[in-house]
Amino acid sequence: MRVDLLSAKVVLDEEILASIDNSFGPMVEGYTKDQKIKFVLNFNRALTIARFLNENPDVLEKQRKIYAMILKKASE
Repeated sequence: MRVDLLSAKVVLDEEILASIDNSFGPMVEGYTKDQKIKFVLNFNRALTIARFLNENPDVLEKQRKIYAMILKKASE
């Protein structure tokens, strides 16, 4: 049995949404209900990335260069 974490039952739960709004406030301002749920579900991944960047600050500059390469190639 698969659990649908973005089911209408979850996305429309006002207690969950209020908790997200109270906990993350401006970070989720303007997000749709399912975007707020996805934000929380992906938060652990974001923390892992933040820790990695904190330990390897040069990676952010490398990411920016790769991002620029991708945008340049996509516009060709």
